[in-house]
Amino acid sequence: MTTPDLLYLALVAIGLFLDYFVLWPTFLRRSQADPGRARLWLWSGWMIMLWILVAAGVALWLFEARAWESLRLMAPQRVAAVGRNRSGVDARNHLRPNRR
Repeated sequence: MTTPDLLYLALVAIGLFLDYFVLWPTFLRRSQADPGRARLWLWSGWMIMLWILVAAGVALWLFEARAWESLRLMAPQRVAAVGRNRSGVDARNHLRPNRR
């Protein structure tokens, strides 16, 4: 693990502490007055924090000039509208029990 990796890990830990000690107590106080706005505020706070972590992770990946292939992200396989997908699984009935 490199130093930037450890800094990123520290950023994640700071985000979790921020959630526990700031976001959640503030949400509890706000939810007593207006629960709907409190939920929106909490959701917005979480989305901002998570996208900041994503941006920092991408920046770290670019800074370290790492290969994107090492993440092993793959697009999902296309499922045919009717019939079987590429892996041979029946797309229409793969979640239903056999009723023959």
